Amino acid sequence: MGVTCTPLGRGGRGDPAETLQALGCHLAVVVSYVDHPIGCGKVIPDFVKNNKGLYTLVTNKKTGAAYENDLCLFRCLLLHQDKHVSNCEHNTHRNFEKYCQAFSVNPRSFPGVTLFDLCAVEDLFEVNLMVYELSNETGSAVARLIQRSRELYAKTVNLNLCSGRFSCVFDFSKYVHSYACPRCSKMWNESWSYRRHVESCNFDVRYKYSGGIYQNPKTIFEKLKDHGVVIPSHDGYCPYRSTFDYESFMDKRNSPQNTDKPRGLPCMSVNVSSNVPGFQTPVCFVNDTGDGED
Repeated sequence: MGVTCTPLGRGGRGDPAETLQALGCHLAVVVSYVDHPIGCGKVIPDFVKNNKGLYTLVTNKKTGAAYENDLCLFRCLLLHQDKHVSNCEHNTHRNFEKYCQAFSVNPRSFPGVTLFDLCAVEDLFEVNLMVYELSNETGSAVARLIQRSRELYAKTVNLNLCSGRFSCVFDFSKYVHSYACPRCSKMWNESWSYRRHVESCNFDVRYKYSGGIYQNPKTIFEKLKDHGVVIPSHDGYCPYRSTFDYESFMDKRNSPQNTDKPRGLPCMSVNVSSNVPGFQTPVCFVNDTGDGED
């Protein structure tokens, strides 16, 4: 199923409460915070900061100062181009200027990119952007896919989203060892099997039946056939059939005074139709006496 994602700048927006992201491979994920700017963010937790497979990009390793702008995505893109972490600010701003020029963004009031913008960023820099989120609820890190790329390009940048900030995943084998499907919550230990599952997961509601799913019971002719007795279809079923429909009305004329229940339901009309030769015209018999006995 091919879905076209039109690149949008900071001007066009969908409903900020809920936007449908086209993620390709028969997968569509509804993200409630899709229009929330991602940039400098808050302080990230220790289990993310100490992750050995991440460039958290919290501080400038050359100066030691904390990053106060909202260019974390563009640093991640630059790191993917094998630029040294301590010397990336100049080229980071070059990538940011390219983005601003492409989508008419004012760099002085730039609040950060949103998940909604990532499709446009993919097309601009010709890379795939996969966004994950780490959780540590069970004591060990578990990754969940937040937004899947359309995977239109040869190179892929894996991003970690935490506390409103993007970090760059440079080594998946060190980043995480458990993956949870965002739809069915099934756990996986290998990233390749997890991604393959997410592509085709169509989980809605699953029920378990102790006796199995419902199956139509065998007809008497099928049961006889199991015992070697074959009945021809023209002998097993009558070729003629008739259908009818009765309509009745509630007769309260003789009902007791202390109840609203009708005393009877006399027939008001009957419709009959059949394929019997000579009786193939539908007819309707109407009782106009009100006693239901005609």
